[in-house]
Amino acid sequence: MEDNVDLQARSMESLLAVLDSIKDHAVDDVDSLPRDDLANDYLQKFRAIYSDVDFRHSYSMISRSLGQYHPDERDSLPVFISHVYTMAEKCQSSDEDKRVYRSIGKLLDHIELECVRLNRMEEVKFLATQASTQHQEANVLSEKVQTETKELEKKVSGFHEQSITILGIFSAVVVGFMAEVSLFTGGFNALTSENVNSILFYCVVVGIIVFNTLFMLIFFIAKIAGTSLAVNRHPDNKGVWLFRTFKNYPYVYCFNIFACIAAAFLYYATNLAGKQ
Repeated sequence: MEDNVDLQARSMESLLAVLDSIKDHAVDDVDSLPRDDLANDYLQKFRAIYSDVDFRHSYSMISRSLGQYHPDERDSLPVFISHVYTMAEKCQSSDEDKRVYRSIGKLLDHIELECVRLNRMEEVKFLATQASTQHQEANVLSEKVQTETKELEKKVSGFHEQSITILGIFSAVVVGFMAEVSLFTGGFNALTSENVNSILFYCVVVGIIVFNTLFMLIFFIAKIAGTSLAVNRHPDNKGVWLFRTFKNYPYVYCFNIFACIAAAFLYYATNLAGKQ
């Protein structure tokens, strides 16, 4: 009994070795049938293995062996064995040949069935991986949509307050501008050749007030709207306030410096003319 088991195990090892050898040749001949001489060589190897009447190949061992093959090796194996099976059919001239032919047919059927099963499992794994990837992408997209939705809700919730604030500041800009224009108009209406320096001094002072008032109102509007009036794309928020604001808004400082110089010059000219 033990000798029979050992013989079965050795025959099964030989069969698996033949299958390993076939799959190397089968991959090379995947696009065409194997040569007849090569197929005949493997037919003789199968004949030697199945010469034992009591030998039955193990489906589970064949399944484990095929599971270790690459998909292209596994798919090409039945094509090669099918050609060997066809050659065995032509050569069955005795009862022994017929028995070997039937055994190769059962082997081919088991291998084809296992290839179908393994290919389906590969397909299921591929679909599962694809579904998992799509699920992860959907989660990322869902989180992104939720984040954007929350940001939009915040913007919408503060839209009315911002609109009222901007309209109020804009109204103040219009009212202040009109009031300061009236100051300019009143000053120019009182303009004479004797008080030209005084009127110009008056206009420069009013201009300073108008410019700084309008700048501050527009600055608040820009803050509410989320924009910046700084000359640089990214305002500098570090360092001493005076130098930082000069770097971000140099045009404000330049206007005020030149306007103050002009006002001082006109004031001096006015006083000098009054003494004369």
